[in-house]
Amino acid sequence: MPSTTAVFSSWTIFLCVSISIRSNAEIIEAKEGTSVTLPCKAFGDKSQIKWLRADRNEIKTKRRSKYILDNQGNLKIANLTLTDEGPYKCSKGNDVFNDIDLVIQYLPVITNLTESFEIEENDTAVMTCLSDGYPIPRITWQISEENPDEPNVFVWSWLGNGSTINVTMPCSHCNVNVKCTAENSLGRESKSLKVAVLGKPKVSVANKVINRKLDEHMTLRCKINSLPLTFMNWRKNGIEVSKIPAIKKRMEIDFDVQSNSKYTFILRIKHLKKKDFGTYECIANNKYGNSSEEVTLRREKGRRKNPVPSPPGSRHRTTLSTNGYPNRKDETTERVRTVSPDITTLPTGLKYSVSNSNGRFSSLTTNRSKLSREVIVKGQQSDKPMKKQSRIPFSKTKS
Repeated sequence: MPSTTAVFSSWTIFLCVSISIRSNAEIIEAKEGTSVTLPCKAFGDKSQIKWLRADRNEIKTKRRSKYILDNQGNLKIANLTLTDEGPYKCSKGNDVFNDIDLVIQYLPVITNLTESFEIEENDTAVMTCLSDGYPIPRITWQISEENPDEPNVFVWSWLGNGSTINVTMPCSHCNVNVKCTAENSLGRESKSLKVAVLGKPKVSVANKVINRKLDEHMTLRCKINSLPLTFMNWRKNGIEVSKIPAIKKRMEIDFDVQSNSKYTFILRIKHLKKKDFGTYECIANNKYGNSSEEVTLRREKGRRKNPVPSPPGSRHRTTLSTNGYPNRKDETTERVRTVSPDITTLPTGLKYSVSNSNGRFSSLTTNRSKLSREVIVKGQQSDKPMKKQSRIPFSKTKS
């Protein structure tokens, strides 16, 4: 059986092709499942014609059977299968008038494909795909990364009943889809396998230096590419951040999964303190090794600023803590002692107003001190306390 080896760059294909046909015989091709008529070239009386197979056994012909002999001595074979393929002889007495090789055309069938497997990055993957079919199928390999950032498909194609490729995978820390397709003029068949490319984790950060002020919030992100992934963590000065008491209560660790090998590992710390500044390290490891990247958190001068107020003349609605009784839903008909609205917390520098049923409080805020006054109004007797904490909406007004 002849074989061929082709070498191109980092991959190799081995091909095996085998077909045997007698040079003196007439070749007739027919598709599997159809019918074919084999002509007999005998002269004279056709009533004595017989058809023989390779084993020289006579073919029994009957009406409404698989084999039918017509008046001209031709042999009709119905519902062809692969077992009908081979040599046929038309004879009369001891004379053989013609030889015919019947070749059955049939759809490609993949008879063997390497099972899914794992390799380490930079190793060569060896995969075999064997097929059967006639006309001889063309074998095509397609290799593509599963869920890639930039889709890219590598394709190799060769004519032959079987092929083996040696190829370096196009990615690391990834799952690779490999598809073998056998195709001829009648159709095609495809089968797939998966290759997991394993290796030491890779860690990267977008910004290696981050500047923040005291009391601000901070978010650190690192990207991890690892298959498999056994462990990941954040450290500060060699200590896991979750074990640092000064940080533990203000921190949050989260991660975002892009695929089974790609992650974003996130560390958030609220209300930064002096001791929070320094160098943080993102670490990932598995059985093949470990990797890390550092991020330096630097302190800017100053502290976190109050929220920037809206432009003059615009309206801004929010909720503040205020003191006052009755609240907006209370009704009054008799004289009771009440307390007008009292703003307990309010940014400075703008004029704001709040109100309840006792009246309206409006002031240009210059500090955070409490302002209150008492008034006498008609109101309904109530056993509620004279002073009640409530939350009411306020509107910013023009100065």
